[in-house]
Amino acid sequence: MVISVAEIKNSLFTHIDNPLGLYALIGLFLLLLIYLIRPKPLQKTIPSLIFLMKDTGKSKKESFFERLLRDFLLIFHFLLIAILAMSAMQPYFFSSKDISNEHTVIVLDTSASMLVSIGAGIGSNNLFEKAISKAKSYVAGKTSIVLVDNEPLIVLKDGKEEEATDILTKLKPKAGLSSIGNSILAAGDLLAGEKGRVIVISDFINTDSVEPIIAKKTLEAKGVYVEFVNLNSDAGNKNNIGIVNADLSEKESKITIQNFNEKPLKFDVDINGDKKNVAILPKMNEKITFKNKEGDNQVKLLIKDDFELDNQIHIYTPVKKKIKVLLITNEEKSYILPAISAYKDIWNPEITIETAAPPKMVPIDHDIIILGKIDADKLPKASLDKIKSLVQKKGAAFIVMSFQGLDDLNMKDLLPVTLGNFISQPTEVFNLQSLDEITNDLSFTKTNKYYNAKLKSGAIALANAASDNTTIIAVKDLGSGKIAYYGIIDSESKFKFDVSYPLFWQQLIDYMIHSEDISTINHKIGDKVMFDDETEVKTPSGKLKTAVLDFNEVGEYSIDSRKIYVNLLDSKESDINYFLKDENKDGYESEKSAANIKRRLIAYFIYACIIVLFSELLYIKVRGDL
Repeated sequence: MVISVAEIKNSLFTHIDNPLGLYALIGLFLLLLIYLIRPKPLQKTIPSLIFLMKDTGKSKKESFFERLLRDFLLIFHFLLIAILAMSAMQPYFFSSKDISNEHTVIVLDTSASMLVSIGAGIGSNNLFEKAISKAKSYVAGKTSIVLVDNEPLIVLKDGKEEEATDILTKLKPKAGLSSIGNSILAAGDLLAGEKGRVIVISDFINTDSVEPIIAKKTLEAKGVYVEFVNLNSDAGNKNNIGIVNADLSEKESKITIQNFNEKPLKFDVDINGDKKNVAILPKMNEKITFKNKEGDNQVKLLIKDDFELDNQIHIYTPVKKKIKVLLITNEEKSYILPAISAYKDIWNPEITIETAAPPKMVPIDHDIIILGKIDADKLPKASLDKIKSLVQKKGAAFIVMSFQGLDDLNMKDLLPVTLGNFISQPTEVFNLQSLDEITNDLSFTKTNKYYNAKLKSGAIALANAASDNTTIIAVKDLGSGKIAYYGIIDSESKFKFDVSYPLFWQQLIDYMIHSEDISTINHKIGDKVMFDDETEVKTPSGKLKTAVLDFNEVGEYSIDSRKIYVNLLDSKESDINYFLKDENKDGYESEKSAANIKRRLIAYFIYACIIVLFSELLYIKVRGDL
């Protein structure tokens, strides 16, 4: 077998980063060369008496040991130079190392299904407590934590072990949905290309559009080690029956009760104190309809199971407020009066309606004041001052209807628009869909005359003119109340005959007086509410300030003195016997990431140098030269 010079060279330099360090070995030859060069004999005068001394052989022995001692120093120097030369070559070797736990990302399920009981009796443990215990055992080195909630929630990024353990100890269970798939993908993003592992601790009851196994394989394709810790080991043996849906209306509600068990069940349902017996077949559901009462309606399943969170719901029905309405107009026939009367007959019988025709006025202390067409010189200025005060300080609502001559009234600081020229030209009015509470399901018709109005800062335009995009309908807050501008002139438009007309006034009045709708004060887990600015909210577990409220707790919320109740109402989250199918379990124990790590030996050479130096000093000390 013939080996080329190049192969020999490559073999020599395989584990050397600095081949130039080989030149440092020249120092060894220089040391030997210096040692072998003997000095020229020195001529000295010696007394003749020395030759009379008996040769006992001692001098030879001393000469032998002296040479040997000098050779020992040579060995120390030889070793020292050799070590330094090898260090200069920067040698290294490769070793296999598990790098999957350099950065651990724990995906911890905090969804509603984790509150399932796993023990017997009151105060028994639940899956969440088991999950916390498991999570702590995986904390190692750099750790990040992602919580499974309605959406992935990152509570720790690149933290230390102490930080991770402290956070896990303080975590409290919520009642959100299970975005497991997206949480796994979010965990992969936290690794950001670095080596690490993702530990998913969950019951894998997924309500997300991304399946956990798909998210797992996605990360594994990128070389990330993913481990599933399935806490739902006894799936199929749990007992659960729950309320999974509620269809709400002002007068009645329809709830759906699901039997998740393999056997039929009979039990009582308590609805506002009245009991109703229900029988449900296995894996089937039953619907119950009942009339709402004003205020809190409670529905409770009188049965014990392993998941109590879906056994009870609260439905709040708005309490009708007593409202005083004042219509100020000089028109003999007002189109808005029938619309308000219809609102009273259909929506709220607690409303009282008064009218005033300037200059004859009534004491103004109403909740809603509507200004129709009037003779501008007949309205007392004191009436406008009173209205402004009621709006700013008492939270009243002021609705101004447009008419020719409106700009003659001194109301510049009251209107949500700045009035321009009065235009006698037909235009279509289109819905801007900017405020669903008022304009939902509405369509507007033409108006033959209108003001060229410009929207003021802070006001909201609801409808504009198609011809010049001027504002036709707008609302604005003023102090603790609201002001609305209605720019469609009823006498110049057919909108008053449209089916949207009474609906518009009903929705506008509800908005102006903060009237609550059953759909806005009852929510289910996973819903969101957005605010214009950060708002303080009292949740079932405490207070927070947010611009987007994501409902992830069951119970009562309070927003600006308004009560909102949130129920679970999710059939997937209630299905606590769900388990991953066999075909989805492949790859659970995926191979851990291993890599050949380059390890340099320079540290070991430094230690060797220190040992040789101290050994030489010790030797010289023992010899007596120090």
